[in-house]
Amino acid sequence: MTELTSFQQRLLDFLTSRDPEKITYQELARAMDPDVNPRDRRFKRLTTALYNVNRYEHENDRPMIGALVVRASDGLPGDGFYSCARDLGSEFDDSEETAFWEAELARVIKHWGRKPQETQFDRIEAKLDRIIKKLAA
Repeated sequence: MTELTSFQQRLLDFLTSRDPEKITYQELARAMDPDVNPRDRRFKRLTTALYNVNRYEHENDRPMIGALVVRASDGLPGDGFYSCARDLGSEFDDSEETAFWEAELARVIKHWGRKPQETQFDRIEAKLDRIIKKLAA
């Protein structure tokens, strides 16, 4: 089972706490770190985190949330998205990549668009509320 780092958990919380709509790699990198170097087009830390978050979501029977993250140049996900999907068992030809991504994007929107999702902060806050109530009793 994939364990998320604190950065990866923040990334997942960010993507699931907003309306499920596309965001560019640069916009996401800036949301995660306002001091990100805009010349770093590879966003290595971000793409590695997305890979692990996608793996984590797959292991928890949810669609690959990374389908929301696209290149500014053409509005499509990077090669890492497709590599991750293949590593997770999806089978499609290079000519079918866009159709696969569109289907996965639709699954993400359907899953995460249903209702507001609980973030890690919400879970911690609820746990603290229960502890305070026990202490007050």
